[in-house]
Amino acid sequence: MLPIIFAENDYSVTLFGVPYAGFNEVGDMSFFETYDGIKPGHLNVEEIDSYDFIKNEKMDDRKLHIRFMYGIFKVAPTILKNTIYNDGRYLNSMPMSYSYGGALAEYLALDSLPTSTEIVDEGNNYIFYANQITHSPVMLQMPGYTFEENVDNSKYIEEWKIVLNEVGNIKMDKSVQEEHYMVNAAAYIELGKFFDYLRENDVWNNTRIIITSDHGYGLKCFDDMILEDGLDILRFNSILLVKDFESESSFTNYQLMTTADVPMIATDNLIKSPKNPFTGVSLPEMKDTNAYKVTTSDHSYSFNSEDYSFDYSDGEWYNVRESIFEADNWKKENSN
Repeated sequence: MLPIIFAENDYSVTLFGVPYAGFNEVGDMSFFETYDGIKPGHLNVEEIDSYDFIKNEKMDDRKLHIRFMYGIFKVAPTILKNTIYNDGRYLNSMPMSYSYGGALAEYLALDSLPTSTEIVDEGNNYIFYANQITHSPVMLQMPGYTFEENVDNSKYIEEWKIVLNEVGNIKMDKSVQEEHYMVNAAAYIELGKFFDYLRENDVWNNTRIIITSDHGYGLKCFDDMILEDGLDILRFNSILLVKDFESESSFTNYQLMTTADVPMIATDNLIKSPKNPFTGVSLPEMKDTNAYKVTTSDHSYSFNSEDYSFDYSDGEWYNVRESIFEADNWKKENSN
């Protein structure tokens, strides 16, 4: 929706991998070919094959396994897709660390942003970039969270856990928690480098930046964010960070919002009376909302039906008010 809105308002639109474009699992970028002013982006990414340690037997086996299982995933009934996907393992019990190659490829893509970005003197630009590094949690080398053939954090790990617990009350007693933290940290470090590049080229102040994610993840890192029924509040804490024009303030804002607010944030004061190009319905105005209704459903979906429907029948429903980080602000609805 947003690429079309901006293109129709004389913005030059560049897209780097749009998830579910054309209602396709992988993202069919040809969907945008009929629209003027929209073009695919290209990253100057370092070849992953230059990292010799990625080309090992375990990785080769995993690639073959994923390719085979992805074919099955594509034709499987919707009800079986989550089981087959298995957090990216595709029915395999391999540790997530065997997805090193996939995480490294996404990391190198982030690292290439400065060399892939062209600074132009005139015109308005809308750029969309999707990166999947946080979908491939792996163990990285501390203290810089880098990709190495042999990761050895024995000098850092215990002190690191103590600091996280003292400063943020963050619990790290499982490898999956450590892996998620590390790939997120690596991503933010690379984004910081890109932001420095924007500042050095005097385009930081005339750029609006929105960072968002498709969902949060319940890793039970915070004991005080676990509800009585076992629900981890952070399952709903998807990232939404905004840096506006001429702003040097922090990205941090604890206002209760959802990722559905992104179209309004992106078009605010830029596009007059923006409308959904597919329905003709005007985007709602931004307003403060102190309550939402959320579901734990894995939202099984069908892209084969005429209405492209989502099924939320398997989830529990909760009402949340004000800060999502306070367990007392959550109320579970009675099941029918």
